[in-house]
Amino acid sequence: SVSQACCICGGSKLLSPSPSIASSDRPSVSPSNSASALPTSQPSQIASQSPSACVDEPDWRFVQGTNVALGCSAFDAAPSLFCKQVGDIGFISNGKSVYEACCVCGGGQHVEAASSQRPSQAPTVIPTLSSHPSRVPTTAPTVCEDDDNWMSGGTVPVLSGLSCDALGENESYCAVLDDPQFSNFSKSVSQACCICGGSKLLSPSPSIASSDRPSASSALPTSQPSQIALQSPSTCVDEPDW
Repeated sequence: SVSQACCICGGSKLLSPSPSIASSDRPSVSPSNSASALPTSQPSQIASQSPSACVDEPDWRFVQGTNVALGCSAFDAAPSLFCKQVGDIGFISNGKSVYEACCVCGGGQHVEAASSQRPSQAPTVIPTLSSHPSRVPTTAPTVCEDDDNWMSGGTVPVLSGLSCDALGENESYCAVLDDPQFSNFSKSVSQACCICGGSKLLSPSPSIASSDRPSASSALPTSQPSQIALQSPSTCVDEPDW
């Protein structure tokens, strides 16, 4: 044809009227007009940015001021109008905006939802695991557990000998049993029982009262000896010249 033969029309004497049956020694600089019937022997190692056939997010629905729930297909009639209107109000369904869920708006099932800049109205059921745990210990355990070994001390009928489990959900016991006479195992009820603000993980508070006897001495000498001389030596020696 003239487009194959004349330079002015895009042809030349070197242009073949039909495809060659011999393979070229180098790839074509322009893409083929039609796809090859055979798959390539060397598929791309880079994933496509979008699938060959876009699929709308199936469970995505737009509901605004009406009980009618509209899917992505409702925007096909005027995508430039509807996509912008729904996108501008920041509507989110199943974690996705209209731009992320609907093919006509540039999204689809293959598009991952962007992280939201707005806090969720309800807490997540499954907590997110942080790759950087906190260096500050929590003031209370995530799941509180009563101190199973604790029971109220003293000798008062009815109130002494009660375990945390026996208190149940009755918080009125807390104020009564928080009296020092009911402490046991170096813990008060407010340190041992979850219903009163304690737990088995809560350490007993150090006593503010002095001990009636000294602590057992260490087998090793102290690294910081006292700077004050004793009133009497550890071993008494008579005055030799008296």
